[in-house]
Amino acid sequence: APPAPAPEMETVVTEQQFPVGDTADKLLASISKARALRDLGIVSDANKKDYKLDDSKTKLTISFGSEVRTFTVGGPVFGGADRYVMDNADNHGYVLSQTIMQSLESGKISLQLADPRGFDNAKLNRVTVTAPIKGSSRTKTVSKITAAAEGTSAKTWGDPNTNKADQTMANFVDNAASLRVSEYKPELKLAELTEIVSFAYADDQGAPLGAMTLYKRSRVDTAPQPPAPDLTAPVAPATPTPKTITEYFIVTPKTRVPGLVASAIAEKTENDLATVFGQE
Repeated sequence: APPAPAPEMETVVTEQQFPVGDTADKLLASISKARALRDLGIVSDANKKDYKLDDSKTKLTISFGSEVRTFTVGGPVFGGADRYVMDNADNHGYVLSQTIMQSLESGKISLQLADPRGFDNAKLNRVTVTAPIKGSSRTKTVSKITAAAEGTSAKTWGDPNTNKADQTMANFVDNAASLRVSEYKPELKLAELTEIVSFAYADDQGAPLGAMTLYKRSRVDTAPQPPAPDLTAPVAPATPTPKTITEYFIVTPKTRVPGLVASAIAEKTENDLATVFGQE
């Protein structure tokens, strides 16, 4: 009997949504007015091999309104990082700038918003922390002050009225600033989350720079559970209790949608609220 036909390969497309930063803004600007560095004309079969277009699996598709252009992306130009591409509609070849190609190929790593707060940290001078505690809203503000110790001075966070350093608040503010998003969840609604604490950032003139709010939610772990217990056994094992997972998210005016952050850092921020606001 003839061998069974090989199963058809299934193409799986994974899409990710994420807020973009300055790198993406520059990329979109360069694409919208893109010009080829060189016009290679119609690419022959021999040239396809030279340009590494013959077996390339990388495609670049650009849509402007109803027009769609698809290019096969080949290898780099000898001695450089610019890339050979070929228009799939007519086999016309071009050389595209590395500025476009490198940002696209690195994808999320280079295009996403690096700091979800979205402002120049060198301008930060004041932070106001607000948290809902026991049914009421508690607020505390710190600003950058110069603290002297052992003949040296350094910038730290402290009380803007007394100009006294506050190491507890300094650790709290710096810890929250280290929260970084691993994955964005645009399908989540803020109404589904519980607010933990919010931060309002301002410069030395009191002008707003940005804001960030930390949220959390608890959900049942949907990972596959162990098989059902053997009811014929002398003593049936107890049915495992579903595991509850607590997840933390931040939202800023730049991200606009919840972003999942590391639980360890976020949980420490939540637990430190009692110390920050003097609650037992």
